[in-house]
Amino acid sequence: TRGPMGQLIKLRSYPTAKFRDVTAPNADTLYTWSFFDVGKEPWILSLPDMKGRYFLFPMLSGWTNVFQVPGSRTTGTGAQTYAITGPGWKGALPSGVVEYKSPTSMVWLLGRIYCTGTPEDYAAVHALQDACKITPLSAWGKDWTPPAGKVDHSIDMKTPVRDQVNALTTKEFFTLLSQLMKANPPAEADAPAL
Repeated sequence: TRGPMGQLIKLRSYPTAKFRDVTAPNADTLYTWSFFDVGKEPWILSLPDMKGRYFLFPMLSGWTNVFQVPGSRTTGTGAQTYAITGPGWKGALPSGVVEYKSPTSMVWLLGRIYCTGTPEDYAAVHALQDACKITPLSAWGKDWTPPAGKVDHSIDMKTPVRDQVNALTTKEFFTLLSQLMKANPPAEADAPAL
């Protein structure tokens, strides 16, 4: 369930009771997700023809607000291509690519594809997962392989995030918050609290 930024993580079976990466996971879908940064350039999401199958690929901002949800209910089940652009980005996109503007640089793509759970359907959904692609705009249309991930051993992956945040001093907390808000601006509705 883990992987480098900018790479798709493909869960190949239903979530088990130990699965805690999302709250209340679906029991009949296979997850395909990624975190990527659209602060420097847009990322292109290519989804294959789902052939009538139920799916959804919500996009969440750095504040975990959903800003777009391509899926069978909202955009149909045919092949689809989107450019996820960051705040303030302006530029040209390839023909036929629909722009989805993220309010933050940090994006969480949280895709789910329906699966009946039979071996045959697992294989069919795995093929659909493998056909899903994310690519930086600068590599669009080229033969591109994501770079190998780099493990930063200084990042604590065992202590729950809440405990890590609670352990920060006031200065450390507000310094980190300020740094993150530069690339991930809060919503206008949050102005009074800020």
